[in-house]
Amino acid sequence: MAGKSPAQPVFRHTPSLPSPSARSGALTKKRIAFSPSNSPREPRTDLFYRLFTQAPTCRAHPVVAMKLNILLLTIATSLPLLAEDPASIKVHGVAEERVPPDQLILSCGIRTEGKELASVAAANRERATEITKLLRDQGLGEAELKTGSASFGEHTEHKNGKRIKLGYIATTSISVATDKLDLHDKLWFELAKFPEVSISAGFALKDRSKVRATARKKALQAARSKAEEMADALEARIGPPLSVVENPQATQFSASNIYSNSISAVLSAESDRGPLEPGLVSVTERVEVTFELVE
Repeated sequence: MAGKSPAQPVFRHTPSLPSPSARSGALTKKRIAFSPSNSPREPRTDLFYRLFTQAPTCRAHPVVAMKLNILLLTIATSLPLLAEDPASIKVHGVAEERVPPDQLILSCGIRTEGKELASVAAANRERATEITKLLRDQGLGEAELKTGSASFGEHTEHKNGKRIKLGYIATTSISVATDKLDLHDKLWFELAKFPEVSISAGFALKDRSKVRATARKKALQAARSKAEEMADALEARIGPPLSVVENPQATQFSASNIYSNSISAVLSAESDRGPLEPGLVSVTERVEVTFELVE
């Protein structure tokens, strides 16, 4: 058409993408530019700085970075434990204290048998009341007497593979804990008059804490003396203690001196005191001590 100029071509600028090698180089340069080792700060060489700032994967993925940091922290905090332990010597100390008892322990069981349960239970209760009165007549107070468990049930026996019912049985237990040691013989013979009563007796310590403390101190002294002798044989000397362990399982205390006194009863049967002597109560303490060994 007349009057119109011909159409002009339109040119658009499309930026060219860098080649893969160029992109890799650009990323490498970017990482190097922000690397802590290339920062203007002065380089640090301490362990924690190198572990937590120069780990290459710390900026790769948050989860991976967190796990790596936990692992590195665990390793770093465990390094002091890898240090060589000082030379040491471990010894055991044992001490025994033998002291006179201050308490009489006596227990008796009352056993009643019969065909009828009601009559058996009544007879057992009557006998228990009689025993309690006998003990109180000897000057024992309420705090020194204790009535234990009471029970009743069927009295049976097995014969030719069969269970045979004989009747019923009732039992009651009474215990005595007193500092009147001289009552032992009288109570023993008085209670022996009842055929339904079984008796066990012995001597003990009412408060053993002071005796244990004394024995423990002697055990520690024995351990130190033993360690000094061993170190002297090695031409060394001991330093301060590194650990002290008390072994409660090895601590022995004869709460009732029944068995040892039973043997003594045979040996001293002609004694004026009677068949059972109080004897001595044994308290043993054991310790384990580790000392530093110094040349």
